[in-house]
Amino acid sequence: MTKARFLALSTTVLLAITLGPRSLEAEPSSSSAVSVDKRFIAANTQFAIRLFKDAAGTRLGQNVLISPCGVSMILSLTYDGARGDTQKAIGQVLCLGETSSEKVNESNSALTAALKNPGVGVQLDIANAVWANDAAPIVPSFVETAKKSYQAEAATLRLADAGPVIDDWVRRRTHGRIDKIAEGLNKRPVLCLTNTVYFKGPWTTRFDKRMTSDGLFTCPDGKAKSVPMMWQESSSRYYSGDGFAAAALPYGDERMSMYIFVPSTASNIQAFLTSLNADNWEKWMSEFHETLIVMKAPRWKCESHTDLRTSCTNLGMGIAFDPNQADLRGMCSCGSNNNVFIDVLKQTVFMEVNEDGTEAAAGTFESMIPMCIVPELTADRPFFYAIRDDATGEVLFMGTVADPTLTDRAK
Repeated sequence: MTKARFLALSTTVLLAITLGPRSLEAEPSSSSAVSVDKRFIAANTQFAIRLFKDAAGTRLGQNVLISPCGVSMILSLTYDGARGDTQKAIGQVLCLGETSSEKVNESNSALTAALKNPGVGVQLDIANAVWANDAAPIVPSFVETAKKSYQAEAATLRLADAGPVIDDWVRRRTHGRIDKIAEGLNKRPVLCLTNTVYFKGPWTTRFDKRMTSDGLFTCPDGKAKSVPMMWQESSSRYYSGDGFAAAALPYGDERMSMYIFVPSTASNIQAFLTSLNADNWEKWMSEFHETLIVMKAPRWKCESHTDLRTSCTNLGMGIAFDPNQADLRGMCSCGSNNNVFIDVLKQTVFMEVNEDGTEAAAGTFESMIPMCIVPELTADRPFFYAIRDDATGEVLFMGTVADPTLTDRAK
């Protein structure tokens, strides 16, 4: 019997769910009848790793959790509506190279279709929505693309008051796990995009709850905490790399898996993240092999809130958040002097892992506001008013208000 000891050295655990290949070249997928593009998956993987590393770099010693799939879909839709240098910057962050927005939309459509079959016993629901201000000139073709390629729902409403409506949509599609995402919504948004990802899967081989016992977990500061540690002996895919060991724990009929990478006692999580890149990831994935192992892992439950503007700016798309430079005319055509920019881009993610399996949910939210200064009129001093019949031009009433608290008739 081969035994592999996994000594957890950090509260940050890198998680990945295998989703099967998808192809722009219509390459057949072994796990789905839907054709998907490996090059697009490679770009998504590279983006996921870059985004995660940037987010984790600012939270040393903390649990970090993101849904790169959710961010990718929101930014892909934004890529479709961006123009010029703004589109190039978003494409750079998404690692798309010179890929056209049409091809990106096709790929996301294929991906969404492929993910509708996550395997026996596994639930995976992905949803998108476009929320347009009832007074904003949203580009019709953008909304049609969102519906066709991203299966997005679309609604037109007064966005300044729409926070509770958007939150309810996200709450229902994440089965109550993400409660609020649109709180603090700017009072003058013209367009909002939302994405949700909900995952629930039982382990193919469940951990026996009777075998769970207290064990020590060594935190980044070197202090050890007593936590419930799950225990399992099974045949699993395993890989021993340079400074770490890893195991793949499959869900359901083994289409999807959680990969857990644990640094060796001579290394640490920061060193591992330094070695994490797209090339190494592909190399590691190809070298997992089936073997009998003893797996020990804590139960954990995590909720993470991430302001994605910071990481996306660091990765190269700060122009999209700049009111003086952003070009999103393909989403909202407000005129040459009244374009929009991204005001909010954030994500909330929940995950719970126990002996039975994993439940995870993510809500990603993006809102755009006009880059011009919106005229504001506040009648907080004496003013004149008139009531006019605009059809004939006849003035029906005229007046001034010197003190709105006065009700006596003038003498």
